[in-house]
Amino acid sequence: MNNHSVRRQELFVYFENCVKRHFDFLDGMFQSIDKKTMGWIIRYVSSKVEVYIYYERISYEINLALSLKELNITLYIEEIVNGIDKRKFLSATSEPAVENAVTELKTLITKHGRQFISGDIKAFRSIVEVRERNAKDHELVLIDEKAVKAWKNGNYNEVVALYQSIRDELTSIQEKRLSLSLKKIEE
Repeated sequence: MNNHSVRRQELFVYFENCVKRHFDFLDGMFQSIDKKTMGWIIRYVSSKVEVYIYYERISYEINLALSLKELNITLYIEEIVNGIDKRKFLSATSEPAVENAVTELKTLITKHGRQFISGDIKAFRSIVEVRERNAKDHELVLIDEKAVKAWKNGNYNEVVALYQSIRDELTSIQEKRLSLSLKKIEE
């Protein structure tokens, strides 16, 4: 083993010990707990939820995910705390950085994630709804960007096709562009 591989393994052992120390509160919260170490992932399992605390092998990022078994939904800590606490994802390439990252995850999950750890279906669904809304909003922005480009290039058929694909979501400006594009095509 080269020095880099040895150092990586030492960091993982330190990470594993930090997680076991900081997340010992999960032992009492889960009726049936199965703590497993899978590579660079430590998994806690209850009848409803799986909690994964992982240490990325390439980026050295430390993160947390929760999976609700009943609905097969996996959420990441940044989705749970989005808009509440802004978390900076830093690479943890030293013991103090590993300690800080694991401590921060524990703070975030105990402060904002109790209902997720307990398997609250409504809490999981609310985050999924936000995720889906964000994805839809992103899609609308992309379609509008393409339509604006087509508008500027005088490609009115493309403007019509793009805006008609999101007809129920159009803003007043987009409706005006659609109307003008239809008129241009008729000319």
